[in-house]
Amino acid sequence: MNKFLANKLPSSLRETVNSTVSGLSENAARLKQNWDTAARPPEEASPSHAVAEKPAAAKAQQFLRLPVESARKLRWYDREDLNQLIETTLKEKQQLNDTIAALKQALQHRGVDERDVSLELEERLADADKLRYYDEGVSSVLLASAQGEIESLRGEVARQARDLEQLQKRLHDSEGASTSDSGAYESMHTADDAAVHPDDSALQVPRAHQSLLPAFEAAGGSNRAAAQPSLPPERLQQLVEALQSFEASSSAAELAARRSMLEQESLLAALQRTAAAASPQLPVSTAASTSGQQEAETGDAAESSAEAQAVTSDTGPGAAEELDLLKERLAVETQSRAALLGKLERVEVERQRQFEEVSSLQDQVGSLQARLTAAESDRKALEETLEKTRQELTEMEQTAERRLQELRGKVGSTQDRHVELLRKAQDICLGAEARAEATERKLEKAEARCAKAEADLQESRAEARRLGQDLKAREKDRDKAEARAASAEAALEDAHKTHSAELERGSAANSVLAGVRKAADEREAELRKAMREGEAKLRERISHLDDDNSDLRRSIAKARGEVASMERRVKQAEDGEALLMHDLRQAEALAADRDELAARVGALEEKLRETRAESGKLQNYKQLVRELEDARMRLENEVVTTVKIATSLESRLQAAKADVESAQHAALAADRRATEAERKVEREVEHRLEAIGENRVLWPHAARDEVSRLEKKLQAVHGMLASLQQELEDESQRRDSDAAALAGLQVRLAAAEERASRLEWEAREATGALQRQVAAARAEADEMRREAALAEEARLKAIPVMTKQGSLSLSRQQSRASLNGGGYTGQLHGGGNGLRRGGGSLHGVADMLFDAYNNTNGDAAHSELMNSTDILYMKNVILKFVEAHAAGRIQERDVLLPAIATLLRATPQEFRTLKAAVDGSNSWWPRIP
Repeated sequence: MNKFLANKLPSSLRETVNSTVSGLSENAARLKQNWDTAARPPEEASPSHAVAEKPAAAKAQQFLRLPVESARKLRWYDREDLNQLIETTLKEKQQLNDTIAALKQALQHRGVDERDVSLELEERLADADKLRYYDEGVSSVLLASAQGEIESLRGEVARQARDLEQLQKRLHDSEGASTSDSGAYESMHTADDAAVHPDDSALQVPRAHQSLLPAFEAAGGSNRAAAQPSLPPERLQQLVEALQSFEASSSAAELAARRSMLEQESLLAALQRTAAAASPQLPVSTAASTSGQQEAETGDAAESSAEAQAVTSDTGPGAAEELDLLKERLAVETQSRAALLGKLERVEVERQRQFEEVSSLQDQVGSLQARLTAAESDRKALEETLEKTRQELTEMEQTAERRLQELRGKVGSTQDRHVELLRKAQDICLGAEARAEATERKLEKAEARCAKAEADLQESRAEARRLGQDLKAREKDRDKAEARAASAEAALEDAHKTHSAELERGSAANSVLAGVRKAADEREAELRKAMREGEAKLRERISHLDDDNSDLRRSIAKARGEVASMERRVKQAEDGEALLMHDLRQAEALAADRDELAARVGALEEKLRETRAESGKLQNYKQLVRELEDARMRLENEVVTTVKIATSLESRLQAAKADVESAQHAALAADRRATEAERKVEREVEHRLEAIGENRVLWPHAARDEVSRLEKKLQAVHGMLASLQQELEDESQRRDSDAAALAGLQVRLAAAEERASRLEWEAREATGALQRQVAAARAEADEMRREAALAEEARLKAIPVMTKQGSLSLSRQQSRASLNGGGYTGQLHGGGNGLRRGGGSLHGVADMLFDAYNNTNGDAAHSELMNSTDILYMKNVILKFVEAHAAGRIQERDVLLPAIATLLRATPQEFRTLKAAVDGSNSWWPRIP
């Protein structure tokens, strides 16, 4: 393209074109950057929010930090900034369209083909597609990292629930130890009943929260049902599942804690009864109460008390020492429980606050689901509007197709008419040439006859001269005869005078003289008559020849004029046919371009469906916005194309009207000339006929035939002019109707463009609202992460207390032996590496869970939290993965992909999905040389 411009355009225009192309590139880059920045979520919603998040900045360092480029792309704009950005974008697009139109006009004036421009534009659009794929890839990576964070947050919430349940269990243990023996007895039986049949008071808080779950699940289910067809709220579903698992784990842990607490209370009660039975210094009331408790106990408690008393009676004086030791331990336990009670009160307050926050979070989730439902309805409305726009576009394409078929039919009929007119013109030209040849032959014959008549005239003149000479000679002879007659008369008179005999000879001489005179007079009369007749014939023949010559000359001139007019008409018909063929080629080229655009639209729609199936909710809205943008661009291109077609048709219509007007003027001028010629011919004919005579029968046969032929020919010319004028009027009416149809089509296209702009604005507004909602959800996730960190710190602070308490517990086997298989263990024991927590859960389930929890990933309870080394490693691995994928190092990328999946805690199915997505989208990162 640049070589073509360098060869075809001068330097000044080439510089203008280069500057315009560079401006277009800058505008496209700025437009792409504005679009990318418009899709970035907020980092700081307000100054107050920024101030509120400053204390948590240190704790946010414990988690994954995005690269600088991604963080820059995750910027957010306020509503005013978005409105300003939209206005700027619309202005830049208008300027871009004006610049493109001016550039295309300049290129067309210079003879540059539009296909070269289209190829260059396609290359630039391909670069824009590469940038879009790059942004989509970054969004996919961010989505995967956010998924990992959500999973880690879910684990932290579960661990926090377990810690809270353990603290609550210790709280109940301390409460049971501080009550009296009767209270311990009643609490033991109450705990037994609660262990077997837990009542509503024991599970008040979990059930209260469970009562919120059905409504939450119902709202979530309805919203999910409403949003299931195209946009399932996966993140909200994961949040709901996390809350449900949190409630379930809280209920189970609380039940297990209460059971363990009751077991410990029963163990303490048994020890107190043993100490009371062994010590004689205890008050009688205590013994009585102990005996009453022993009488009231049933089942496993009675058996354990009897065995404890038997052991005490067997030991004797050692029981007192054991009782003192138990008292000391009981005092230490009471103090530790008092301290733990204070801590548990604070933890309980924190737990209540967290429950309130969970309730507010559920309310926010409900509001988010309501917003998502509204956004879904808006999306459906946008899809319906888009479908209507597509239907209108299809109707417009069908109308354009029908119009193209009509134009093709008109072009074909016009070509047929032009072919017929050309054939008629050729026939007329051939007839005119034949008539001209016949006229030339007649003219040659007339010229030959004129030459022959002139020769005859010369001969007649020579004969007349000879006759005049003869007449003169005869006159001389007559004079001589008269002289002889006079001499004869004189002689006769002499003879009369002299001799009567000679009288007879005189009479005979007179008779001879009279005969001679009579013969001379007759001969003179005949000669004069013949001369007059010859002169009259010659004059008549000369006049006839002059008339024929003038008629033949007029016929030749008229035939030549008709031939010239026919040639002009044939040339005009050929020019019209060439214009129609050019229009037909343009229409076919437009149809081919439209088919190509339709194919591209189909390919883009297929690609859109695939991308929509792979992307999430935000990607769907972005894709919808891009589809609306493409539709609007296609509509703008079609509008521009239609305007160009309408402009060309209008120009052709104006040219055709001008041609029709010129043809009408020419026809009128020809009619006037023909009328004047007819008048001249009539006047000449009248004049000549007046000279020749009023009777046409006396005219020559050739003149009568020629006059009849000219009259018929004139009638035929009048009929042809009338038919041509009628055809021109019909064509003018058809073109007026075409212009009206094009005006209506332009109005519809303007309305469609306005609707597309409105849809684009609504889609952008919906996208901004969704992005703000996502930002709020992320802020809430950060808040929950900070709360989990606080809970983890509280749990870590409570671990020494748990270790100290575990030193006072008995082993599970001794407790089971002392209680004789009653389902509760109650003795303290020491572990292999130190003191362990006493058992007491049903069938040891809670103990196994606690052991599994303490033994996973080392001896630290917070092993699932990522330390700074893991975070730094994860950041480095992700950055190396992005760099390898950007540079096209596929082997290094495939090596780093399992490490990223491991750090993100991805399941095998998620890892396969991630690997297939990365392998199937190698073009999402632009490879810039």
